[in-house]
Amino acid sequence: MDVKSLAVAIQADIPVLLWGPPGIGKTKTIEALGRALERPVEVLIAATREPADIAGYPVPQDGTVGLLPPNWAARSVKGGAILLLDEISCAPPAVQAAVLRLVLDRYAGDYPLPGVAIVGAANPADLAAGGWDLAPAMSNRWCHLQANVDAIALSAGILAGWPELRVPRLPQNWAERRYETRALLSAWWRARPEVVLAPEDTQRRERAWPSPRTWEMAAILSAAAQSVSVPDQPLIAGCVGDPAALEFLAWRQNLDLPDPEELLKNPTRAKLPKRGDQLYAALAAVTAAILREPTAERYVAAWDLLERVGREGQA
Repeated sequence: MDVKSLAVAIQADIPVLLWGPPGIGKTKTIEALGRALERPVEVLIAATREPADIAGYPVPQDGTVGLLPPNWAARSVKGGAILLLDEISCAPPAVQAAVLRLVLDRYAGDYPLPGVAIVGAANPADLAAGGWDLAPAMSNRWCHLQANVDAIALSAGILAGWPELRVPRLPQNWAERRYETRALLSAWWRARPEVVLAPEDTQRRERAWPSPRTWEMAAILSAAAQSVSVPDQPLIAGCVGDPAALEFLAWRQNLDLPDPEELLKNPTRAKLPKRGDQLYAALAAVTAAILREPTAERYVAAWDLLERVGREGQA
């Protein structure tokens, strides 16, 4: 089971949905991750809940009607918990609809859940008890990861006991890498605008598919994974699907971009790419470098570089 990717997604505050057949330890893995990250885990069995159990209960308040938050919501906020929405694929459509804002905006009805990480666990619909396919609006809110069985690890664990998980911890400055990953995403969208949104993919699968939201999630997770030297391919594919992710990763690998810091040191003479998408990606990387470390000298150097690009007919 890819616990490193799961741990990265939790710490980056991107909702992550763990798929796998019953009985392989999805819930236990998430509980072990909570212990490793020193965060409580609040388990909410979505299949046994009503919409009001998610969004809150209507109560009179000063002449109006408000929503009283459920107990699980108050406990989750108090402890900065990992909220596990278990058996999400067994939840009927009305409950899934109530979960939409919870997953995306961290709200239980009108009650905000700051600092709460959202994790789901699901069985494929054909293996679930009374399973339902996820609606596109629901599936597009998650990074989807597949849980697999590692027979060697299971063999060692059942013989000698299960060790506590060791997972990567994101450094405090990990978010600075988002400038670079968003710069690449900006260049990619210009190179392949047709993959920004591909809702037709939902006809072939109920899981990840490309949209502006899931591409931005992928950029955040890529930054987080790179900050702890964890491969970002499973996380990107978990957001936008395998076809779009593989195409993006191949394009990224073949960019062969110059170092943006070298371009800023010598903006008038440094070698620039000739291909349009490579040049745009290089300039986007320079922009990201300025955003990361904005000084007057670097700002002027960046404008010198842009002026040169325009003067050379590549505006």
